[in-house]
Amino acid sequence: MAVNVEKHIQHWLQGAGEAWEDADALLEKKRYAFAAFAAHLALEKTLKAHVTRVSKDIPPRTHDLKRLGELAGLSLSPEQVEFFGEFNKYQLESRYRELDAPMSKPESVLESIRGAKRLCEWLKQQL
Repeated sequence: MAVNVEKHIQHWLQGAGEAWEDADALLEKKRYAFAAFAAHLALEKTLKAHVTRVSKDIPPRTHDLKRLGELAGLSLSPEQVEFFGEFNKYQLESRYRELDAPMSKPESVLESIRGAKRLCEWLKQQL
């Protein structure tokens, strides 16, 4: 059965928009770890829209932004690829919180979220 590519792209983009709304709401409450998790999800879904566009199929079930970036068929700069690798830590940090593991500092998280937002906007423009 053929995938309706446009429908799937819109699905991923809608999900990304909702994830950004969640990130913004969590930031207002100073819930930085989960705000970063939601921002990661937004980037992930935006990349999955690109993977769908390129592959004409459903993207793989992975949360790895670097891997999705590779599959997205984009000309990514080394800095963007590095950002994906670094930003992956936030979905792990939120999902698998260790009892005695230190969380990232709020200032660092906020700066990373701002970078994720800029990158997500750029990714949407590339569609």
